[in-house]
Amino acid sequence: MTSYVPLHLHSQYSMLDGVCSIKDIVKRLKEINVTKSVVSDHGNMFALTEWLLETKKAGMHGLAAIEFYISAQRAEIKENRSRKNTHVLFVAKNLAGFKQLVKLISRSNSNDCSYYRPRLSLEEIAEIIGDNKGNLIAITGHLGSTLADVIITENKETKIWHLNESWKTNGMNLIHWFHNIFGQENFGVEIQTFEGQRSGFKELVECNRELCKITGSIPIATADSHYAFKHQKELQNILLCVQMNKTLDKAKEDDELGIFFQSERFYIPSREELKGWGNTDEELDNTIKITENCEELEIFSSPKIPVAQIPKEFTKSIDYLTRLCREGYKKRYPENTNEYAQKIGERVKFELEVIEKCGLTDYFLLVHKIIGWCNQNDILTNVRGSAAGCMVNYLLGVSHVDPVKYGLIFERFFNEGRVVENPDGTKTYNLPDIDVDIQSSRRQEVIRWLREEYGHDNVGQIATFGTLKGRAALKDVCRVLGTVSEADVNQITQMMPEEHIITDELRELAEDFGYKSIIQYCLLNMEKEFAPYAVLNPEDNSISGPMAKEFTVARALEGITKNIGTHAGGVIINTDEEKLAEKAPFVKSGENDGITGIDMHNCERYGLIKLDLLGLSTLDSIKTMVDYYNAGKYKIYEKPKLEKTKE
Repeated sequence: MTSYVPLHLHSQYSMLDGVCSIKDIVKRLKEINVTKSVVSDHGNMFALTEWLLETKKAGMHGLAAIEFYISAQRAEIKENRSRKNTHVLFVAKNLAGFKQLVKLISRSNSNDCSYYRPRLSLEEIAEIIGDNKGNLIAITGHLGSTLADVIITENKETKIWHLNESWKTNGMNLIHWFHNIFGQENFGVEIQTFEGQRSGFKELVECNRELCKITGSIPIATADSHYAFKHQKELQNILLCVQMNKTLDKAKEDDELGIFFQSERFYIPSREELKGWGNTDEELDNTIKITENCEELEIFSSPKIPVAQIPKEFTKSIDYLTRLCREGYKKRYPENTNEYAQKIGERVKFELEVIEKCGLTDYFLLVHKIIGWCNQNDILTNVRGSAAGCMVNYLLGVSHVDPVKYGLIFERFFNEGRVVENPDGTKTYNLPDIDVDIQSSRRQEVIRWLREEYGHDNVGQIATFGTLKGRAALKDVCRVLGTVSEADVNQITQMMPEEHIITDELRELAEDFGYKSIIQYCLLNMEKEFAPYAVLNPEDNSISGPMAKEFTVARALEGITKNIGTHAGGVIINTDEEKLAEKAPFVKSGENDGITGIDMHNCERYGLIKLDLLGLSTLDSIKTMVDYYNAGKYKIYEKPKLEKTKE
């Protein structure tokens, strides 16, 4: 049995407000005998896929949760005075609760509601939940929470916190609202303690406990964990300074950040440590009690390929695909030898058998349909990569390279081992990659057409996560510590190679050391250049030298997620009855609120079809030149003949 259930825990996906990798979290939970826990990042569930996979692998029960931003007014009201947000933690009890979290995240990230942060008001949350109650656990009470906001207030001049005059009435009213929307048994009040507390902290804990007694609410022990292990405190503080663009010295004087520097308690504590900090056995046992009805989420499935619409004379998709290949053969090979025709026939027969056996017929028809629409609308396309090794693609007009002529291998593109049959008879697909390049200027036309074809709510783009890389990490650390001038650190980082140049070497490093680090690569492979600054000790992998601390911290921060963007080529299609925004959360990047908050490597786990439709400006240039040529708007350049000089 778990020692307790951590219910307030941030990972690196809290965007420069957490240094916990999922693997570090799982490692720490094992150390303290915890077998059930949440990861509750600020405003998102980006960590969820990895969290569920890693906890399942470790024999743990990972819960889906989020620390949600709450606006005082309806989120559509966007004014400077409405920028302040408070926090409430939500935990999914079951699949229905997970889907409610997805709806809340999607709505809060919409252009209508997002204002500096993804947020919703309590009123809007109640509207989304409606009568479908009892599927979420709501937890509030820490400093910065919605409950704390009605109990204590900070005097901006004196920086002293004091109790509001009507704290008890306001607190009771708010708690009764939570009871009504979520159920009394699904609402918990955080009892969160810190050492080195400023005024108001101890009073908040006492008020929370008193409100629990008055309202019959469940008091819950929580720790606001932003790093996994005690020794990571300095990493967290430096990361916060990177986020706030402050030096470490200035941040220590900042009242807003002061508690992070005063307290040693932002790691993941054991049950014994929480008791030592002032939590009771009842408050710790309540973390288990309130989550005892939480089900293990089964949210992963094989990608559901859209069923192709085929002409009435065909009863099966494979027959139609075979017909298209025959027609394509006549176009590609109007004149051919019997021997070559036999080679192609054998190759196509083999490929079609594999495609049908693995249930991919409709997938190939989908790609053919997209390319066909582009051709009809005079949009230039090209296929790159291993897809050129598929003769079926060549005959369908998807690719333009004859794989038999050039000896390209189909198995490099796809083989039967990529589809696994499950014990229940279902298949787990790993779809082949057909990477399609499209004219950059017309890519959005293709996406708009896909939305018209499959429904606006069923087509989205894919999130990509920016991470701290070697150069940026070292620059940020030196700036925060204030130990090395900008000019000097620029001179050092200029020696570091770009990541794409050493991709294979970094992959090998990850296998040897468990993490991918450009700084590690430099210290291992460029010893002479970096020796004046830092030296790697092979015995224990530690770093010594004049800039040992800067390099050590920067290496530890490499790979931390810092922002979200839109994948350059990724487009996903959902064919379930559920809308895409109810199946996977939509998030916002810039003004684009149609991005699915799942990275490209995990989309298919949610039953979604991933397409790679990359906008390529080179195709725009080629199309322009072709159009000029076809219109006769060109001049043939003739190289001038040079007169031979007499020797």
